[in-house]
Order: sequence, then structure tokens, then C-alpha cells
Amino acid sequence: MVSPDLRAKRRQWRIWHPFEDAACYADLDLRTALLVASDHFPVVVDLDF
Repeated sequence: MVSPDLRAKRRQWRIWHPFEDAACYADLDLRTALLVASDHFPVVVDLDF
């Protein structure tokens, strides 16, 4: 999900998967939005440039 070059810069990343991320699942509005929008969930990583 995250390229090796970017992963080396920042090891923490997140897939907003409502059934594998407890915070996403706990937020009913977010969970519903993620399931309705697509079967591909967002991946985020914070990078310092």
C-alpha cells in the first residue's frame, strides 16, 4: 500500500478499513461513509519534507 521509499521515511501508515480499524468501526458515520463510497479504502501516511 505504501512504496518502500516512502515507508522507509515514515514507518507509521494507516488503511481506513472499517472492519480492521477499531476507530473507523466505532464511528458510525465514518464507517457508513467508507462502506458506501468504495470497496477501496484510503491509505494515509504523514511525511515530513
